[in-house]
Amino acid sequence: MAFEQANYLSAEQHLRKILQLSGASAEALLNLGVAQKGLGQIDRAMQSYDEAQKLNPELPAVYFNKGILVALKGDPTRAIDLFRTYIAKKGDGVAYDHPVHALIEEQEQALRQRDEDKRVAEEVKRMEAEMKKQEAQVADEEKAKKDQELRERQAAAKGQGEKKADEKKPDEKAPVPEPASKTN
Repeated sequence: MAFEQANYLSAEQHLRKILQLSGASAEALLNLGVAQKGLGQIDRAMQSYDEAQKLNPELPAVYFNKGILVALKGDPTRAIDLFRTYIAKKGDGVAYDHPVHALIEEQEQALRQRDEDKRVAEEVKRMEAEMKKQEAQVADEEKAKKDQELRERQAAAKGQGEKKADEKKPDEKAPVPEPASKTN
């Protein structure tokens, strides 16, 4: 069959003919979904898998293939659930070296990475808030220092002004010069 040769377009066409002639079958819909996935038609593939699952909810491969699509869409938690359902429905028939185990590990790693990214983002946000708080505190301290310096300069200037005013006032103890008198 064309499907085995990785010619997904021919496989899709062939499977559609089978479905038209024979009616819906879970296995044919499953293989149609695989062909659609191979063509990059992820949403159509998921629809085919969903239809296959409705026809035969005990078909393990549906869960495996749905898990792959869900993982591609970025939902590792749901993908892991689907892969575990696959294993449960497959029973003892899943070898330790089956790709499902590596796929579960990939999705668990994606979850760990997502958690780490979230933790780092929260830490960055916390650090930025702390920096802003410190910057505001430094700005407040600088403003207070400048205000204090201004008050000191104003007080010093006021003191200088009073001192100069005192210098301009005639001293009461000092004799006042008398104008020269006219003598005839």
